Amino acid sequence: MSLSNLAQADQSAITQVIHHYADATASRDATSIDQLFHSDFRVIALTADGPRVLDKQQYIALLKDEKIGGVPRALEVKHIDVQDKTAHAKISLTSEQVVFHDQLHLIQAPQGWQIINNLTEVTPIK
Repeated sequence: MSLSNLAQADQSAITQVIHHYADATASRDATSIDQLFHSDFRVIALTADGPRVLDKQQYIALLKDEKIGGVPRALEVKHIDVQDKTAHAKISLTSEQVVFHDQLHLIQAPQGWQIINNLTEVTPIK
């Protein structure tokens, strides 16, 4: 497979991970999130109340307790940059009330691309 074909395959696989992430949070599918997130996953959410940091276990617990997720949001993949076994994606997830401006960092693990970090800014829709 040529480098160009590898890059296209990576872009496609990463795009699929991003779509699965958006769908899994909307449906509160903790099993899928567990597979999509690397074991060292962190999210740093910049909210009106200040930064909030969650690890993978905290994120999944909040999903299961129905404190986050469960809201359909429109996904826009703005940019994906792949550098060998790492990638950076800029996306937005828009609901009726807020927009999440996510910067996702992914790594290519043995089981495929996984999200290891999410820096997100939550902006209310006025």
